[in-house]
Amino acid sequence: MASIYTEIQLEGNSDSIRILELAPLGPSLSTGVLHGRLTRAYLHRSPDYTALSYVWGPPEFTHSITLNDSHTVPITETLFDALKELASDKANAGGLSLWIDQVCINQTDDSEKASQVQMMSRIFRQANLVIGWLGPADTDSNEAMDLFRCFSLNTSSPEKTELGQDLRHRLKLEWTTDQEGRSVNPLEQERNSAGLACVAILYRPWFKRLWIVQELVLARKLELRCGSATISDSQFFTALESSEWKGRKKVGSFSKPLTERISSLRRLRDDLLTRNELLSFVSLAHDFQAWDCGNNHDRLNALYGISAWKNGNNSWFLPDYSISAMDLYYRFAEGYLKHTTGGLDILRYAGLGFFLASHLRQSNGAEWTCPSWVPDWRIRNRAKTLSFLGPFDATIDEAFFRVDETSKTLKVRSHRMDSISNMPQTIFSTTDRTIMQDIFALSQSYTGKKMEDFVSAITTEGPFSRPGQVSKQDQMVEAFKAWKERQERLEYVYAGHDESESLGVPYIPDDLADHFAAMALGLFRNRSFFETTNGRLGVGPAHVKEGDTILFIYGLRTPFVVRKCTADLSDSSYILMGDCVVSRYETYELGRARYSSSSYLHREITLV
Repeated sequence: MASIYTEIQLEGNSDSIRILELAPLGPSLSTGVLHGRLTRAYLHRSPDYTALSYVWGPPEFTHSITLNDSHTVPITETLFDALKELASDKANAGGLSLWIDQVCINQTDDSEKASQVQMMSRIFRQANLVIGWLGPADTDSNEAMDLFRCFSLNTSSPEKTELGQDLRHRLKLEWTTDQEGRSVNPLEQERNSAGLACVAILYRPWFKRLWIVQELVLARKLELRCGSATISDSQFFTALESSEWKGRKKVGSFSKPLTERISSLRRLRDDLLTRNELLSFVSLAHDFQAWDCGNNHDRLNALYGISAWKNGNNSWFLPDYSISAMDLYYRFAEGYLKHTTGGLDILRYAGLGFFLASHLRQSNGAEWTCPSWVPDWRIRNRAKTLSFLGPFDATIDEAFFRVDETSKTLKVRSHRMDSISNMPQTIFSTTDRTIMQDIFALSQSYTGKKMEDFVSAITTEGPFSRPGQVSKQDQMVEAFKAWKERQERLEYVYAGHDESESLGVPYIPDDLADHFAAMALGLFRNRSFFETTNGRLGVGPAHVKEGDTILFIYGLRTPFVVRKCTADLSDSSYILMGDCVVSRYETYELGRARYSSSSYLHREITLV
């Protein structure tokens, strides 16, 4: 018998998709089998359907759905749970038309998968409703969903006020006072599990899945569903911004990272709907590097729809499952260089200095051989790029590059700047507290002018200022001093002393110290501190070493660290390690030096 996908074929070079008409819950469900009908539809005809956004889970197809009376299609447990809940919902008694990737796409056909992924921006944008399936209900999930709805309410109308008071009373979330008469947020009450139940909702896998980024951002109407409990996206986002939620303390340390992650989706959605220019594909891939996906190809494929939605298909890059992930990353980098205005900017996301190659292998155990100038999108803890630095340019020349498609090398024009001579600190930690402690310990080694160099190296205001630009170095030194004095108090407490004994340290305004801390954290995380041969200080990729070269690549704003492939001085082949910042280098210095006739200072190099 022909498969259901052969029977309901998609037409090539068209906007055809398949729609699942899910049958209502019936007696057959007791056998563990769902029923539905698969049909063909065309997006240009604006079909009515709901798109399901969910987590596939482990690739174990332990359940199935019977389609068109005679075809059995295996599905994962997570999808079975979602369909069972939807089929049993009385609101869907007349059936429900769904688009679900696991059922509506022939998962054994790489060509069809790639073609449908290219249309996902339209599929989710045109859906009447997108359901974000968080998973089945558990003991406290209904309470948590009610609480999120409660937090979304305000006093703008009597009806909302009345409902909010009812929910607060029913969930026992009345504000109380402690023994000293101070108000206590209901989420802080020891015996109240509602706050932790909300945190548990945020920790569900759906909120970490890379594919949901485009599915949520592009949805015209979104509903989050946990078991039978639902909440609209506007209610959910409003709840996360409410004073009741933000005012918590005990549950805050668990939920703050995820709350910020989810809020970033709302900002991205708002930006996408209001801006006319195309969002940077490469920036999206970097910003969402820590999100989960089960296929290395999907580090790019899963974000394609957002990038392509405003301007149609990005002809320079299309999702593809027929080639290796490594080849897909190379094709993406090559296309970005040749066909976008970003050009060499993609090098800011590349470099082998941000991970140990031995830690990242292909699924078969073989070494990953992607060129160093091609971003490896499997890396999930890449350091923040240095594009957040102030308005400066490392070079004033236009970009020059040439890709050799046979050797997969990249030729660029560069200017040698310095080299790394000493590594006082290797790799900085990833947590805020340990990074601050590392910086504090390192700062003890530098005083006077050296301290100013140190501040210049680790902040965005000092280095690379343009001629005539008002320097903010003095202000940054003051911010550094404020932060250092506050850190001295904290170090005293970390050592086990009573904070009240450290009152001899003067109080420092938080905004001044916080300004320095925020800038330093953004720069140091997953990076290393170094000294150069010319006596300057810098911050660069985590895995650089003494002897690595620091150079400018013409057309880029920051310097880069590279490593020679051989000891032969005539060999111009280098491995790109990554971007860096070095103190006390200014544009006009390079402007004078770049005209030197010395090929040692100004030459083309090959990045391998």
